[in-house]
Amino acid sequence: MTVYIQPRVLNPFRDVSAEELAEYRGWACENCGHGVGDDPERNHCIVPDRKRYHQQVSIALNYELVCHWCHQREDVHTFQHRVEFKRKQEERYGAEVVAGWLRSIPMVSDGIVEA
Repeated sequence: MTVYIQPRVLNPFRDVSAEELAEYRGWACENCGHGVGDDPERNHCIVPDRKRYHQQVSIALNYELVCHWCHQREDVHTFQHRVEFKRKQEERYGAEVVAGWLRSIPMVSDGIVEA
């Protein structure tokens, strides 16, 4: 008897821990490729975290799995890096999903933050 196992799908609109994110995406930093070790970190990548919009931007779709060293670097917080990560997420979840989520965030649709 053959048993087919469905791959686990990470809900892009749910807040997840860094460990859960690493289980789905692998235990490698999405910026440098090195292992994240026992302390993976989440970077609010496409849209930076703001208190007022914290719940809307603290979701798997917006999180980049990074090592501590990369999380401290300026290059993961640049507009160019955010655009590159957005492309990865469009491949992972679909361009329509990413675009719909971005339109739902007032600070993006109002032009306060460019995404």
